Amino acid sequence: MNRAALVRPVMTWIYRARRWGWRHFKSHGPGVQAIVWTERQTVVLVRHTYMPGWHLPGGGRKRGETPLQAVIRELEEEIGLRSWRTIRHLEDVTETSGNRTHHIGVFSLTGVDYLPRWSLEIAAVEEFDPARLPVNAGVARRRLAQWFAQGAEPVLPATIGSGGKADA
Repeated sequence: MNRAALVRPVMTWIYRARRWGWRHFKSHGPGVQAIVWTERQTVVLVRHTYMPGWHLPGGGRKRGETPLQAVIRELEEEIGLRSWRTIRHLEDVTETSGNRTHHIGVFSLTGVDYLPRWSLEIAAVEEFDPARLPVNAGVARRRLAQWFAQGAEPVLPATIGSGGKADA
């Protein structure tokens, strides 16, 4: 039996157990997501081991962590972020699903260099043409469509930081 065949059911069970616990015992903390642009003007998406579809990379903020620190840490963990040209905070969104409310800081990074590595959480990291995102990339498609409708460009002039290194 190969590693993926074993990891997927275990991680799916863990994910479902955690969601049940969050739903019944814990309020959901703030999180971050990133629209990651490469030099080739492609968007980087991730496929998790525990749920179907393609997603924007991101995750929860740790206690005392700023949204900027969280998005950089999550990108290091999920896609193997090594460097970027620009990073911009796009917006803070509040979404409700069922009885849960999620507060998410959405960022855009351009000129990203990354090197994916194997992890228990991420099954795949791939680049996509933003005009041809996979059908099963719901939130990613919605966020990109929203920003393009507002006239956002992949290379955004207002930045929080520039020329960042993930290890710095």
